[in-house]
Amino acid sequence: MNQWQPTATGFWNASVIGAWLLFAVVAARAAAPEATPAGRIAFDEPGFNFGVMDQQTEASHVFTIRNTGAGVLHILQVFPGCSCAATELDASEIPPGGSARLLATFHSGNFNGPVFKTMTVQSNDPNRPMMTLELRADVQPVFIFTPAVLDLGQFERGQAVTREVTLGDAKGRPFAIRSVTSSLTNLAAEVVPVGRDGSTYRLKVALAPQSRTGPLVGNLEVMTDRKVAGKPLLLVIGTVVGPMRVSPTAIFLGLVGPGEKFPPKKLTVQNTGPKPVEIKSVNPGDPALKAMVTTNAPGREFTVELTTQQAPPSGWMRRTLHIFTSDSDAPLEVSLSGIVRTNGKAGAK
Repeated sequence: MNQWQPTATGFWNASVIGAWLLFAVVAARAAAPEATPAGRIAFDEPGFNFGVMDQQTEASHVFTIRNTGAGVLHILQVFPGCSCAATELDASEIPPGGSARLLATFHSGNFNGPVFKTMTVQSNDPNRPMMTLELRADVQPVFIFTPAVLDLGQFERGQAVTREVTLGDAKGRPFAIRSVTSSLTNLAAEVVPVGRDGSTYRLKVALAPQSRTGPLVGNLEVMTDRKVAGKPLLLVIGTVVGPMRVSPTAIFLGLVGPGEKFPPKKLTVQNTGPKPVEIKSVNPGDPALKAMVTTNAPGREFTVELTTQQAPPSGWMRRTLHIFTSDSDAPLEVSLSGIVRTNGKAGAK
């Protein structure tokens, strides 16, 4: 008999196998859970422009979040994007076809000119889990400082410093100054009117002698009679120096590969004062770094050599080296930075 000739037994076996395959497919479909309908997020508008705003004021806008999907839309989190914005959501679960209100409040603060910010809405939408809304504004100053930042410059420790700055209304309107306060110790300001219309004042700023060396950062806050944007803020910066000078004040350690060490670096410490000064200690700010001091001229000049004791971890390395001397309790500071590549050889020697 031909081996390929079908028989009754063969047909019966094929029928049984086919039935079992069909049963398996049906059973698998019955056992598999149905896909849960997903929520779909949509906004009526991609962002909002608050237009022209005064400094130190706020404005709000309501965004509508809609669910265009077949399942429940869950709003997981709203990221304002910056401290100048705040949000408030009236519902975190939105049914199919429903909507929620998202209140966005923008604080203009001390911005000056066009401002562009974003906020992000996170949801369970599988296609668009993170959606971004744009916030724009054109912030106009109510008051204008001239100069805009009061830079006291570099001055000697123990030296008194005086500077002048003017404060005027941006539109020439009269106003009154109630008080001037400072975040810096021993910094005061005397207010002198300029002209007769009351729209401009001169601030005579005086800084009493400082006992510590290093950068000086603070502000002057002026209280005016305005109910809105009535507290103009002036940034004040400067640097107090003593007889001890370090050069350079910032060092880039280098770019190296994984497992490599930074090459040695040197800096110089000089005494420009009349009295001899000694270096007490040097703290490089990291156990992987070592600082060795060499005296070039006793009491007058020193060299600090910085070496790497062990291979630093991958990534950016940012540290501050402190040099303690007999001149002052405040140390000299040097900014340190370096890069260790995550793979490959950097070839920096």
